[in-house]
Amino acid sequence: MEEERIFAGKLFDNRKKELRDIKHKAHILCQKYNSMDEYDEKRLPIIKEFIGKIGENFFANFNLTVMDDGKIEIGDNVMFGPNVSLMATNHPLIYNERVAMKFPDGHVSSSEYAEGIHIGNNV
Repeated sequence: MEEERIFAGKLFDNRKKELRDIKHKAHILCQKYNSMDEYDEKRLPIIKEFIGKIGENFFANFNLTVMDDGKIEIGDNVMFGPNVSLMATNHPLIYNERVAMKFPDGHVSSSEYAEGIHIGNNV
């Protein structure tokens, strides 16, 4: 599975259906979450479904974007102001590595590496 390769820090194929399906599910949940009233009690379960556990006393203002292929951990007492973006995805920097990755089944794809992000407490 490509997701296992991601979390093991191995080169993975970002075009595999498995990963596209995960991304699509997150997009659908984000759309649903963003269309709801901020006081709607059904919002929290939606965000937990695609984000998972967040640290205690977490606060994010409008337009927070957190993007990486690896796991992202956010500690306790973390606050993000408006329009914050955190992005750490790492694509191979050498052209030949990006365009000439051959996989066992023979297909060639662009590929990526992933490292986890950890935002500690009291940030």
